[in-house]
Amino acid sequence: MFIELASKELSKDIKNPIDSNWEKLKVQKKARGIAISIVLYFLSIVWIMISIPVLSINPIVSSAIFLLICGIATGIIIYVCIRYKKIKTPKETETDKLRHQISDVVAIIVTIIYLIISFKTMAWHLTWIIWIIFGLFEEILKLVFMLRSYKDEK
Repeated sequence: MFIELASKELSKDIKNPIDSNWEKLKVQKKARGIAISIVLYFLSIVWIMISIPVLSINPIVSSAIFLLICGIATGIIIYVCIRYKKIKTPKETETDKLRHQISDVVAIIVTIIYLIISFKTMAWHLTWIIWIIFGLFEEILKLVFMLRSYKDEK
């Protein structure tokens, strides 16, 4: 009985090297897939720049090939992000839900403030700056939650 309890406690503290290697492999495969996709996006732009003026290919055919290359790149990104996504702990999931709820409420409030200010002043060319401030606030909110979870881990 005592030996079983002790082994369970020890197994909680010891990380499985196989799981650790699998996590590293997943990150590498995901990075490789995204890198390949980025190269494909660049190649699609090169294709458009060369195919019409240099190779004199019909613009419709050239555009179709461009979209096909972009579609393949996007498909690779979607596949690797779904296949190799990080599995979150229940605590991380709960923290993310709370952060998203706060973010949604703030987004609605900022939208209302933006519309009120914009309609009152009719300075639409200036009030768009509110969205930059909102983006900054969103990043600060993410940082606060990340630091809080980091502090809780210690």
